[in-house]
Amino acid sequence: MKKNEQNNQRRINAKINEIFKIDLKENPSTGYGWVLSQLPSSIYLISNTYTPDPHPSGWVGSGGTRTFVFKAIEECPECEIELQYMRVWEHVCMNEFTCLVTIDDAVKYERLSDYFVKNTYEEGKKNLVISSMEEFNRIFAPAALMHTQQRWIQESDFDKHCLVAVVMPSENVMTDFNVLSIEESKKQLLVKYDIHQENISWTSRACMLLLVEKASYNEVVFIENKHVQAQVVVPETYAKV
Repeated sequence: MKKNEQNNQRRINAKINEIFKIDLKENPSTGYGWVLSQLPSSIYLISNTYTPDPHPSGWVGSGGTRTFVFKAIEECPECEIELQYMRVWEHVCMNEFTCLVTIDDAVKYERLSDYFVKNTYEEGKKNLVISSMEEFNRIFAPAALMHTQQRWIQESDFDKHCLVAVVMPSENVMTDFNVLSIEESKKQLLVKYDIHQENISWTSRACMLLLVEKASYNEVVFIENKHVQAQVVVPETYAKV
């Protein structure tokens, strides 16, 4: 393999206890292979395996893929995993690969503008976890309150995110939502927020929409003004394993 033949740098954002992998093409028949040359203390190596490419019986020298599986164990703003492609007995590096890893325990989310709630909204059920664009369209109108720059929800958003919604049960209350924190803890997503309400004449229910990245949680706990309001199970087919 010639030096720099494949993309030799990658960036990964991981959470504490998250498992991730690096796949690199390799041809052991040449004597060359990928070896670790640097592994930070914040990352643990779980396994190192080789998978040959499909080839006819008796065929030699076709090569395959070397897979390194890692686990993030400590917070780190940026650390480096370095690998070298070499014949270890020659001590000559033919290629290098660097993975820049950021490890934190924060859940990434995006606050969306308020969408109008349709009359199909289920009364008394104000804490929602929405799993598809079809379900979203059933509850919310395509129009939104323009408090901030508009962010339109798209079907592709549901590939990597969980849509968490809080809807006020009354049309005659204007609600100001203040997100305090969104944390993952023991398979639960904790959504903590404060609210301030004013009685006014209004034409639609106020709501709060949060597009939260998928992770290993399977339940969303809504904590409003320091009190648990609801615990909503994330559909199995929607939760990231």
